[in-house]
Amino acid sequence: MPSLVIANDIEFHYTDSGVPPLQDVPYITLIAVHGMGYNNGASHTLNCFLTMPSSMVGIFKRVQELAQDANLRIVAVNRRQYAGSTPVPDAESAVLVSGSDEQKAEFLAARGLELAQFAVTFIRKEGTPPISTDSKGGGVALLGWSSGNTATLAMIANVDRLPSDMQSCLAVHLRALIMQGESLPAQ
Repeated sequence: MPSLVIANDIEFHYTDSGVPPLQDVPYITLIAVHGMGYNNGASHTLNCFLTMPSSMVGIFKRVQELAQDANLRIVAVNRRQYAGSTPVPDAESAVLVSGSDEQKAEFLAARGLELAQFAVTFIRKEGTPPISTDSKGGGVALLGWSSGNTATLAMIANVDRLPSDMQSCLAVHLRALIMQGESLPAQ
């Protein structure tokens, strides 16, 4: 499984359907962020304490197999704590249990900014086409699946905190936010 390293030596593993065959319309890239149970892991174990049934691993594999015929490139990124991606240090994630509301918000913002860095790094490294002038092709759609929406929404909510060159990159590439099976807070 390929990986990208962003700032602070944080590594994200991902799977990639690859660049579709050349067509008249530039392909669209879909960056998919998995949830908690159904994930993109190559391993069946999360943090060595939660074993996942094999049917729950590789959630985006089947759609990746169909992507090229639809002029799509599907990149399924493993969130931190999942197979091959850099874990969040225990001290950092402890704020989710015992931190203040501000610390929890900053924790989520950090995950969103990391996802944005992954997206921009991938776009630059792979030469991902920007949104075409007629808006029919090119660009990147960001998909959050279930609890993966936490990271995608944190990315969108904090894009103004990115360096201006990264904001500019996303401005010409980011075409859609897709929320699949959104994770709603308890009432």
